Amino acid sequence: MRRKKLYYVPGLISILGLPILLYFMDTDNIVYHTVLRLNLATTKKDSPGIERFSEEGFFRLIKNKKKVTVDVNDDEWDDRSKYAHDRKLHFVTQEIERMQFTGDTSMVLEVRLGYNNTYGDFVRMIERARLYDVRRYAYIDDCLYFVPDPLPGPPLIITMDREP
Repeated sequence: MRRKKLYYVPGLISILGLPILLYFMDTDNIVYHTVLRLNLATTKKDSPGIERFSEEGFFRLIKNKKKVTVDVNDDEWDDRSKYAHDRKLHFVTQEIERMQFTGDTSMVLEVRLGYNNTYGDFVRMIERARLYDVRRYAYIDDCLYFVPDPLPGPPLIITMDREP
């Protein structure tokens, strides 16, 4: 007894129809990838003649500045603590804004992260620094330090007197 040939029609439809369908489908969500360079401070001691970004040099830079510390490492996660965590992150954003807009170089904002924080919290802090153009920040021992930039001075205008 001879078997009838069985044709696999759904496979043919998929092979022919799927590329046509994908060609006419419009992609509304375009993904843009962004890369931020982050240099971590070295723990090596500073040596004369060699400039490097070290923890010792950074702490020497902020030694005489007032430190405002915000601890965003919350232990419990219920509705009240989630609200408090969001408010702390909002406060950090407001402090970065205030320091950067006023050019207050007499203080440093220290944000303490910990075990209960996510990578998203870290990226949010770096994103805020990038958004408000804070160029000097450091991540040392689970703490992010934000050092505001001084306000730019008045523009230098050079006039040249021409003789007729």
